[in-house]
Amino acid sequence: MNFKRINISYPYAKAAFNYSLNNNCLEQWKEMLSFSSQILNDNYIQNLFLNSIYSHKNMASILLLILDNKIDKFFKNFIRLIGIHNRILIINFIFKEFMILYYKYNNILNVTLTSCVLLNNNELNIIKQKLENKLSKKINILNIIDKSILGGIILQFNDTVFDFSIRNNLKLLSDFLQC
Repeated sequence: MNFKRINISYPYAKAAFNYSLNNNCLEQWKEMLSFSSQILNDNYIQNLFLNSIYSHKNMASILLLILDNKIDKFFKNFIRLIGIHNRILIINFIFKEFMILYYKYNNILNVTLTSCVLLNNNELNIIKQKLENKLSKKINILNIIDKSILGGIILQFNDTVFDFSIRNNLKLLSDFLQC
C-alpha cells in the first residue's frame, strides 16, 4: 500500500516542485509542505481524519483552517486540489517525494553514518568534507549510534553501504579463516 501511495503522490510532488521552482518560492513551499506534513503526523489529527466520516474535501477545509496564515493562496489552492482528489492523507508522501526532488535539484546527499559512539562535530566535519570532495555533492550527515558494530563506522546513502566497522572486519576475517 505504501508503494501505491508513493506512486500517487509523485505527480503532486512534481507539480508542487515545478510550480515553486518556476515561481522562485522553493524554500517557502518546502516549509509549507513540511508544516502540513507535521500537522497530519499529529496523533489527534490522524485519529480525527482516519476514524471519522469527514470527506477529503472537509479534511482539506480543516487543514486550511489550521494552516491559515502560515500558507499562501497558491498553497491553499494546492490543498484544495488534493482534497478534491481525495488525497489529503498522502500529504506526508507528497512531502517526501518533494524533498527527493529538492535534494536532487540542490545536489544534496543524505548520508547515514552509524558508529558505536556519537562522533564530535570535528570528526563529522572531516568525514563530511571528504565525502563532499569525493562525491561532488553537499552532504547532510545523520549520526546513528549502534554499539553492536564495536568500532569504526558504516556509511549509507542511496543504495550504497560502506561498512568500515570492526564487527564487519571480524566477520570477514572469520569467513576467510573458515575457508
